[in-house]
Amino acid sequence: MTICSTKYLILNSVSPSIVQTIVFHEYGIDVWNELQEHFSKVDSDRVATLRYAIINLKQGTKLCLTTLLTMKSLWEELNSHRPVPI
Repeated sequence: MTICSTKYLILNSVSPSIVQTIVFHEYGIDVWNELQEHFSKVDSDRVATLRYAIINLKQGTKLCLTTLLTMKSLWEELNSHRPVPI
């Protein structure tokens, strides 16, 4: 795969709003490094909020399935805030 095609593969794989920030990079590696830097930032406040929500999740009057789906959703979002491995 050539350098040019790598860049266009990446550009075609991200949302239009992200493309606007990376389209002017000359090489695919520059695009990749920009994306890695952007997505490796951790939102500490959101992580704390998610952990609090998981710890305090109670079934109460909700169906068991609803509670499990809520918990799964919270854990998935929390996992999405893990830094990208280098």
